[in-house]
Amino acid sequence: MSFGYPSNTLGEYHLIENAVEHASAKALIFAAARNSGQHQGRAWPARQRGVFAVHSVDNGGTWSRFNAPEMTESPNLAVVGESVRSYWPLDLCRVSAISEVQKSNKIVRSGTSYATPIAASLVAFILMFAQKHMDAESALKLREFRFMKVVIEGICTACVVEGHKPLSFNYLRFSQNPDNLFWKGKDDIVQVISNAIENEIRRLEDEELRLEEERKSIEEKKRRLMMSPRG
Repeated sequence: MSFGYPSNTLGEYHLIENAVEHASAKALIFAAARNSGQHQGRAWPARQRGVFAVHSVDNGGTWSRFNAPEMTESPNLAVVGESVRSYWPLDLCRVSAISEVQKSNKIVRSGTSYATPIAASLVAFILMFAQKHMDAESALKLREFRFMKVVIEGICTACVVEGHKPLSFNYLRFSQNPDNLFWKGKDDIVQVISNAIENEIRRLEDEELRLEEERKSIEEKKRRLMMSPRG
């Protein structure tokens, strides 16, 4: 989704919010984070739970200055979003850009809105790879936000922000570089993705056990309180 709202209370945004919530239960959702730099926070629906917020880097992996601030409680996905050559409807062009589009039916633009479809296509490639080379159960799990999130975090590299490493930005790229996951052999790629899925399954199981223990502890405290003599 290459659009964003400054608030989830504006107009009839609740209709979009409900639609995104419904869709995210069945599909992976990507939304542009924002282009306001450090002046404003992440837009909606990129803020919504279960949505991948997409930020921008240049073609060298350097953080775009127009990006919104990171949010450590949710994934900060970054892909190329500067100088993206795009097909652009003539009716939507500014007068100054019309001649450029008429020559090639393309125009160069920058922003998280342009990074968003690139991010979706890269993740679609991961899904296609899993469907072709992995078991059906693993491929199906990757359609869930929580499992794709850990896979992306495991295969991403850190992008550069004015010479220092950011806290939690995940730069997703595929390249013919020995350090890049998709330069490796098929079996290695399958292993990396499988390990990420298995680790997340164990984490979820541990979290479920912890919550169950907390529930039992609360119930035991209530039972003792009810049995204690009252003065």
